[in-house]
Amino acid sequence: FGSLYMSADAGKSFVIDTSIGETYDWQALTMSSDGTAVAAAAWYGSIWYSSDSGARFVEDKSAPNKTFWSSISMDSTGTKLAACVQSDEGAADGSIWLSPPPPASSLEPTAKPAAAPPTPAQQLPVFGPVASTRGKSWKTITSSADGTTIVAAENREAVAPFGGNIWTSTDSGASFTEDTSVGEPKSWRFSAMSADGKKVAVAEVGNYAGYNQGYTGGGIFFSDDTGVTFRETSAPIGYWHGVAMTSAGDSIAAVMKEGRIWRSTDAA
Repeated sequence: FGSLYMSADAGKSFVIDTSIGETYDWQALTMSSDGTAVAAAAWYGSIWYSSDSGARFVEDKSAPNKTFWSSISMDSTGTKLAACVQSDEGAADGSIWLSPPPPASSLEPTAKPAAAPPTPAQQLPVFGPVASTRGKSWKTITSSADGTTIVAAENREAVAPFGGNIWTSTDSGASFTEDTSVGEPKSWRFSAMSADGKKVAVAEVGNYAGYNQGYTGGGIFFSDDTGVTFRETSAPIGYWHGVAMTSAGDSIAAVMKEGRIWRSTDAA
């Protein structure tokens, strides 16, 4: 558990956030290209949003709280957000949430996005769940600069069968297509995408060996056709703990848990 920290001088100094008031198990953070919009997702918590470069965060109550939020992404303008929920102990409660909400035909029949009232300082995003993504254990999500392309990946951890597949949307989340190029399900953990959505990198952590054993280690997979097909890169097998990509998609950086930082300058 911890707090959020913000820097306005390219990382030379950081200031701890005091607007949230308590610590959370933060899972992911995303930001608009100009740094004005910031959103953070907490494990068994809520989505918190700031429209003033992190000076003040407000809980977004259109998205459910006490929820296992695992990842969040936004477009370059900060107006389109995508977040995902990981299932707990095998329960069929995982889903992808979008802001603005998906078309009415894509909404869960029993779930209606709540209106998020504006605060004196900012207007909060309004989220809604995507019906077709219900019941999966989502672990990571990433989106293109315009929010049209979204890639999300599963990781079922608590109950067999473990792992999951990669899913791609090219219509801002109205529909998702399951990837079949990778083959067997894998334990995906982190993802990154180029600004135009054509290049995608997804990192896995390998097979789940049990609560005390952790993961066996996995690879990094890459797509240069908007997630239609993925291939394994030359990255070593390991417990990958983060992946990032340049806006052009020509360079990838990844970090291994209790290991080193790896970098590719030839897009896989």
